[in-house]
Amino acid sequence: MKRLIIFLLSVTILFCSCTPAQTDKSTTPSDMSTSDITAIDNTKEQIEPWQPDFTKNYNFSLVPSKDYGALPEDYDLVLSLDNDTFSVSNIPEKINLTVVNQTEKNFHMCTTVHLEKLYSVSMELEEEHIDIDYNMGKGWSRVPFTTNEKVSWGITARADVTYPISLETNLKENFELTPGEYRFVLYSAVGSHYAYFEITE
Repeated sequence: MKRLIIFLLSVTILFCSCTPAQTDKSTTPSDMSTSDITAIDNTKEQIEPWQPDFTKNYNFSLVPSKDYGALPEDYDLVLSLDNDTFSVSNIPEKINLTVVNQTEKNFHMCTTVHLEKLYSVSMELEEEHIDIDYNMGKGWSRVPFTTNEKVSWGITARADVTYPISLETNLKENFELTPGEYRFVLYSAVGSHYAYFEITE
């Protein structure tokens, strides 16, 4: 009986010693096949490419959606405001934007007006022990403002039109009117036109 037990133990030990040892080593990229790497890449969160926000028409310079047969020689638009300077503490309830076509012809225009502000474009960078101010001059930036959420185009009944615009009512995204130079952007069938004003302290 002792011999049987000794024999069984010997066979068990021999069998265990012949089994390859399992190691717990981490898989490195060099050990992985191309298909393994592809599978890991596909599990990463896919980043969508940037797309414009089509719900905010003030992000765009508008153009007519159809050909109105407009001839450039039929357009000589002059824009003016009844109030082109006022203080930030006394913003008028409405500003009248008057558009006159000096060719005395009626014209196609968009009922949506946008707003831009003039900013000094600069940035400060620290490189080693020198402070560098990169001044890139000034630039007009579109601000979140629109007189109509839905864009529509039409033809005027005559060669001049006056468009009352509320500054504060048409502001979006918590934009605040601060002192500076501004301009309304009006669109006709032949391009963009501007009416300038200033907000003082």
